[in-house]
Amino acid sequence: MNYQLFNESDHTAIYKAYRTGYPQELYKKILEFYFNTTNIDFNNDDNDKKIPLALDVACGSGQATVDLSYYCHRVIAIDCSENQLKNATLKENIEYHCSNAENLTFLSPNSIDLITVATALHWFDIQTFFQQVDRVLKPNGGVLSVWSIGFPLLDN
Repeated sequence: MNYQLFNESDHTAIYKAYRTGYPQELYKKILEFYFNTTNIDFNNDDNDKKIPLALDVACGSGQATVDLSYYCHRVIAIDCSENQLKNATLKENIEYHCSNAENLTFLSPNSIDLITVATALHWFDIQTFFQQVDRVLKPNGGVLSVWSIGFPLLDN
């Protein structure tokens, strides 16, 4: 796959300026689903209510990453474009790496609680990516969340 489109400095600046974020309700649903999957009572006020470790794949300049950081103790964010990562928003609990979705070998097996892909799955070698997900996602409770933006169908 050719990743050059995302490496041009003018493109990365435009991407950061105009790439829209996602509704907070989406992250709340992911959090709720995670806690339901791990059998932790999400409604119990005694719980921390944060996901321990998330991986945001194809993070770009961090649109979803920053939002995730409010719901997770730690977020590892990866993108194949160094220029996108140079434009990423820095936060104490976010760690950025230049890598692609098909190469998660720098992560330990069974180490990730949540993997997110925000409107980027169409760029991946799907089979290789899912092999990597299977290797790094925690068994019996790890969650993969993939979303995209759809267009309404119009009927003339």
